[in-house]
Amino acid sequence: MKWPFVPEKWQYKQAVGANDKTNLSDLIRQHLPQLLAFLKASIVAKEVHSALSVAFLMDRFLYWTDESTRLLKITKLLHAHHRDVPLAPQLVIRQARVHLNSGIV
Repeated sequence: MKWPFVPEKWQYKQAVGANDKTNLSDLIRQHLPQLLAFLKASIVAKEVHSALSVAFLMDRFLYWTDESTRLLKITKLLHAHHRDVPLAPQLVIRQARVHLNSGIV
């Protein structure tokens, strides 16, 4: 089965220079208010693909800052109401990891 979230080989650069490197943590931290506003607007507009995409983008950063619980609840509710929209495997694994670490399982 092909996952829609796995990049194709042509998307990888062969030679990475100093200008190609980006600290995603800093980039997400800088734009977090806009990303959260976009998440809310996507949910209100019933744009589930967009909402789950921005959740995927913010997931690792919020996990590192120990703030992922609310995002994962939103993700779970979106997926429960829209089963036809694929959920990134990273989000499924993160939900399981958070539940296991919290002792809920």
